[in-house]
Amino acid sequence: MAGPFVSAEDLVPALGGATGTIRDSQQGALIRAEGRFDPRRLHKTRRALARVRAATARARFGVIGSSTVAGTGTGTGTDYRTGARAKSFPSVLSARLTAAGLPSRWDNFFGTANYYQETNAIDPRIGLGAGWLNGPQALGGPIFLNQSTVNALTFTPVNQFDRLELVYSTGGGNPGSFEVLVDGAVVQTISTTGGTALAKFNFSPTKGNHTVSVRKTVADASTVYIHSMECWDSTLPAVDICNLGWGASDAAAWYVTTPATRPMPALTMQAFDLVLILLGLNAMDTSSLGTLSADVAAWKTAMQGIINTAIAAGSEVLLMVPQWSTADATIQLAFHNAAYELADSNLLNILDLSYRFESYAKQGELGYNISAPSHVGVEAHQDIAGALAAALLTL
Repeated sequence: MAGPFVSAEDLVPALGGATGTIRDSQQGALIRAEGRFDPRRLHKTRRALARVRAATARARFGVIGSSTVAGTGTGTGTDYRTGARAKSFPSVLSARLTAAGLPSRWDNFFGTANYYQETNAIDPRIGLGAGWLNGPQALGGPIFLNQSTVNALTFTPVNQFDRLELVYSTGGGNPGSFEVLVDGAVVQTISTTGGTALAKFNFSPTKGNHTVSVRKTVADASTVYIHSMECWDSTLPAVDICNLGWGASDAAAWYVTTPATRPMPALTMQAFDLVLILLGLNAMDTSSLGTLSADVAAWKTAMQGIINTAIAAGSEVLLMVPQWSTADATIQLAFHNAAYELADSNLLNILDLSYRFESYAKQGELGYNISAPSHVGVEAHQDIAGALAAALLTL
């Protein structure tokens, strides 16, 4: 399906139903046109970016994925996760957009990424007192749970902000209460009694640099669940990039619709302008040639459920085909083809990292491979962010 290479200036007019390969000559972004990068498929995203450029409203992008999205491979230490959040491609994408004149920030967190014991090492903006553990899964993997102590969960964004939104769960077994503090001062006490549901708390501090804290009101066995915190500056609208990466996850873990606090209801609540989905690596790595057909079918069903949920919430979707891993090539290609089928049937844009990186061996030659079976390092994340930025900046 090889086709002509075009410049960034020619990207939009060249896409009127054409097939082939689209190349942004300045950033080296390879986007296979079987799925196409077509601005007509991102009307809402274009409007959202236009509002940011006009400084009239913010835009919000959510990035669904596994450990690659979470940043594993970009950090230091034996697990390559220390300091990883700032080097993950969603964070780098934010920096790339800002550098190109489109303000962006990532002053938020969602879940523990399935690494709660390493939370502060992965993301130093988050402080985790004793007693905070992995809870049930939602956006960003397991949420933060405390059912024992009054030690604080703290969040100190890099940028100044004057708006805060905190998402928590109500209901469940033995619901407790918690305090929200800004710079050590209690601004709200919240009870989580009631039916099982997601709830929001919003607060508007004076614009500045702040630390937000959450702590149980009583050191007892009652339970408090914290999903996310998101901070922004209402006077400087930007593209807020929300990293929802969840280590060791894949589509089946994400497509959970009940109870009302799990990933799909949480995705519905957030109603991002754009949802980027990078899943498939873990499904490939656990599949086998003997079960491949059934594995691919199940993955497609779960992926379609995620896509449907995002679209029903008013979001647009951009699919990403993952990089190569050490899994059998036949297995990987079957999943890659399934991603293209999803893009075609749902009229979605698609960014194919496997095509961009050519092969697992080529990833190694580029110095991208960090640890088997599939983790790539800082330079690969820079590469991915560059490809996404190059495409999004054409909107």
